[in-house]
Amino acid sequence: MKRNASHKMIYDADEESGFDEIPEEVFEGETSQAPGFLAGLQHRESIQAEKNNLDRYNHTIKSALCDLCEPLNVIVIGPHDSGKTTVINSLLMSVRGKWTDRAKYGHGSAHQLSPVLVYENPNHHHQNCPEHKHYDPHWKRPQHVSCGRVTFWDTRGFEKIADKEKAALILRYILEGRLNFRLFTQALLMEKEEIKRIRESNRDLQIDLILYVASAKEKPNLELFDVIQNARNDSKLPSVRSVPILTALTKYDLLSSEEIIRVDEEIKNYHPNSLNQGNLPEEALTPYHVIAYNSKVNPIDDEFIPPTPDKRRNGAMLKLFMEIIALARPNGRRRINSASAIMLRSLSRGFVRRRHRSNSNPRDRFVNA
Repeated sequence: MKRNASHKMIYDADEESGFDEIPEEVFEGETSQAPGFLAGLQHRESIQAEKNNLDRYNHTIKSALCDLCEPLNVIVIGPHDSGKTTVINSLLMSVRGKWTDRAKYGHGSAHQLSPVLVYENPNHHHQNCPEHKHYDPHWKRPQHVSCGRVTFWDTRGFEKIADKEKAALILRYILEGRLNFRLFTQALLMEKEEIKRIRESNRDLQIDLILYVASAKEKPNLELFDVIQNARNDSKLPSVRSVPILTALTKYDLLSSEEIIRVDEEIKNYHPNSLNQGNLPEEALTPYHVIAYNSKVNPIDDEFIPPTPDKRRNGAMLKLFMEIIALARPNGRRRINSASAIMLRSLSRGFVRRRHRSNSNPRDRFVNA
């Protein structure tokens, strides 16, 4: 079955349509290499039929999301004016080929935690259970009920919380699914001991990946790095302690030649994992360079001018989107740095190989050998 048919995937409040086709342009650059388990998807006939790399990236993302039946939550965090909201909208733009302000700009508040629903799986969502209370921490989804949706949690103001221990505690409870966006503002006014009384958590609200957005025009925010690392390390949940962190470096295109040299020499310092590099692989320390889309306003007619698709911006954004899926999905490459996860994965592969040998024809085993 071809996965090309899934075109109602990205959620739009005003439109029924989902993915729109990216123009047939030849993308000159690297060969199409998808990260992690997504590489296997690219062997599908429907993806192989795509003519250029941008379409293959796009189609790989659609194919991966088509099987999504569990909530996937990504929290987007970073310093003020680093481009967090713009990155979310640009990721959508790269896949849909059409601009939409799904992540809203300028709410006026100094602190924010807002859910941005970007995807619902039409094949799995709302089956057998039409009344999903996604953001209610007291509602528990039955195990037999699927709920394929992707939510980006847009944040603001974590670096402005004076008490860094409190900031780490609040972030930790968000990662664990204890603190939802309706309680976020209230938690800022509470004492730490009061926050610790929030014990009930919702698995559907637990964060699967941290997307840290940093501006290449600013110096690395070490205090925010500490908040993120302390939030992970203080948790008792293994899934939170090993939650993956991706970094998107924005405004790289605005740098001078001298600034580019300086940033490239210190590139790993922009990643929160730089505080405890240890045995982390190169990919866990290297930020993604992205060029975000920017909408404009015609000053004469006071009309909104949406950006048009650009293959250079789309290439970087689609790669980032694929890496998010590869790391955040439970059967993807997430938790690769955990020694126990590596051991379990090795044992699992050995079991599958033994089961395959026992079920196969002796002649087949000989031929394969």
